[in-house]
Amino acid sequence: MKYVSFPSVDKLVAEAVKLLRAHMRIRSKTPHAIMLPGGHTPLPVYAEIARTPFPVSGNLHIMISDERMAPESSPDNNFSHAAEMISSLGMPPDRILKVHTDLPQAAAAARYNRDISLFFSHNGRLTLALLGIGADG
Repeated sequence: MKYVSFPSVDKLVAEAVKLLRAHMRIRSKTPHAIMLPGGHTPLPVYAEIARTPFPVSGNLHIMISDERMAPESSPDNNFSHAAEMISSLGMPPDRILKVHTDLPQAAAAARYNRDISLFFSHNGRLTLALLGIGADG
């Protein structure tokens, strides 16, 4: 694990965009994924990528972490925060590993477990996991 501190939010956003671009472009014969955090800290990063999309690897998958059981229309739903960015990158829905909050909680957990297990059973690998603890963490 690597810990990095930034002197400003603008520097954090620029470096996070750079890091995500690099990992989203990894060319691989097998599936690879990046894990995106929830909360408010990554919102400017997602917005910047949505404004300036780029081609991504055909084997890229996106995992959404730290999800809440809130409808996608809710500001509490973490996937909804990244949805515009994901759409701007042309990511097909079958390569997004997320909690389906439209399902009952147990069914949503089982589906997420199944989707992640299937990803790894096809020699998938996680190339980047962004985690964060905001001011309220």
